[in-house]
Amino acid sequence: MNIRRLCIQLMLCIGVLLTFHVKAAGLYQATGALSGVVEEQVPAQQKEESVIKKCLEGDVQLPNAETVLLSDEPIIHHYNGTLKLIHQEKTPLPEGTDDKYAQPAACALLTLISDDGCTISVDGDQWLQESKKGHDISQGRRDYSKVLSPGEHPIKIEYSQTYYDPQSGKKDLDGISLVVSTIPVNIRISADESMLGEHEKTLIKQNDLVYFTLAPEWKNLPCMHQDIINWEYRQLLGKNKKEPYGPWKAIGINAKGTKFSHEWKMPGIFQIRALVGNIPFTYVRSVDIKYRFSNSSGKENSYLKSGQPNFIGVASNNEELSYARIAASNLGQTHWAWSKPAPNWFDFEVDSNFPPIAPSYVGSPKCNMFVYGMAFYVTLRMSLMDRGFGRADCPPTCDRLYDATYVISRLMTKDITGGREYQVTWSWEDGINNPLPGRVITSKSHTGIIDYDGTWISAGSTDVNKSMHISQDNGSNNDYHYRKPIKTMK
Repeated sequence: MNIRRLCIQLMLCIGVLLTFHVKAAGLYQATGALSGVVEEQVPAQQKEESVIKKCLEGDVQLPNAETVLLSDEPIIHHYNGTLKLIHQEKTPLPEGTDDKYAQPAACALLTLISDDGCTISVDGDQWLQESKKGHDISQGRRDYSKVLSPGEHPIKIEYSQTYYDPQSGKKDLDGISLVVSTIPVNIRISADESMLGEHEKTLIKQNDLVYFTLAPEWKNLPCMHQDIINWEYRQLLGKNKKEPYGPWKAIGINAKGTKFSHEWKMPGIFQIRALVGNIPFTYVRSVDIKYRFSNSSGKENSYLKSGQPNFIGVASNNEELSYARIAASNLGQTHWAWSKPAPNWFDFEVDSNFPPIAPSYVGSPKCNMFVYGMAFYVTLRMSLMDRGFGRADCPPTCDRLYDATYVISRLMTKDITGGREYQVTWSWEDGINNPLPGRVITSKSHTGIIDYDGTWISAGSTDVNKSMHISQDNGSNNDYHYRKPIKTMK
């Protein structure tokens, strides 16, 4: 049974034996004459268990059309079976992730509509104890209090089938309807509603709209249980906190159901989860991030593998949004490799023929030059520093970026603003503050640009990669601070 077969609404009606209806929701591929339903007549003498088993597999429609002789005693039916809900097995999620189930997955709700007595247990817990009590239409509809999680759920039913007001010459029976409503979970988030399910990355700026769906397979189909699906977020924190994330909080009063949009007011980096009843599902990556390996050690960052929590990143303004985007567009580039000369594209001199006046930087780390070069491209230039000993000015080194007392400020003219002067100041911020996309992050020995998901986009020994994450223990690199660009018009 695959995920598409589960992404439908099922109704199980026990009549003389039982009647089972499969209502297609646009996700079920038709396999019979009826759309989404295989119709099969089952002999009356066939055991109830095999019929119910087929019904739970979505393969039977059996009309309640059998006639029986009037009897003083109810007919008792029993069923012992298992409802199976698909979930995708994944490796354990990182510390700080409290979800039990990876995606894609399917969970379900049970609803009983009954005119007769029945005793039902689910997962060994008794739900109802009404068998052999006879006709009781007053009970009406009842919902099972729990959402069924992905996996297998034993279901036991004892159903006492009785007659209701049979007229002369007619023979009829009461029945029950057990509705199994499956809800697919494959959370996708995007800044563009038309691209839900297509993007792995959501990077926006403060006050932009974000679109959420529990599963892109739903498209615009309704779900009968919108009120039990609630959405929450938690923010990635800075260093020296007891936990890497803040507490889970409700996104908003309209963040409910299978699909909604939300204007994100607060900048930061956020995990997202949907609560389907009592079951939490965190938004996870659907693919492995390509540039997740450290150049120097070859170590893989497990946070960047498929099935691990994903994030949405909210930059403070357009400048920081542009800075994060230009950095991400350079992932995999080798221009800043240790073994190569520094790119001669910027306003500091690089010349392999005249060291030390204009050094080539061959054999030197260039993470600070990458940070400087990306700022240069988006007109947020940093002031250069004097290395002394006759060497030309160069980008601020990691220890200068890290130092709260070192001023990085530059007066600029004649750019796209129409020739007006403006000042760019790279203000220092303590690393205990919450990280934001599009800001510089630096230790005394390494620097990078914060991406939407809390990774450092930085130039390693061979290429630009995302091998570091703020929430992880990065050894000597764990002691970090930030620099944020402030652009002031003159």
